[in-house]
Amino acid sequence: MKIYVLNIMTQDGETDGYDADDHVRAILEHAGPGVMDVCIANDEPVPPEIMEPYAKEGVSQLELRRGACRAHVPASGARTLYPP
Repeated sequence: MKIYVLNIMTQDGETDGYDADDHVRAILEHAGPGVMDVCIANDEPVPPEIMEPYAKEGVSQLELRRGACRAHVPASGARTLYPP
């Protein structure tokens, strides 16, 4: 089983403006279908006290819209898992 754990934050200068959907799409475009069986994604907001140092570096939390990744994952047969 191939598991992709979605990064929770953007990387300044590399993934600015990316959301979860963009990350999954980019991986599938570069690696091709079948590269992941499961995508694990966090949909809870990062607490402000943890987010503060990241924000100073121009980093933000990825936006995750439930089901957004599924638009791309079916081609590879992957599923997106969310916390309960």
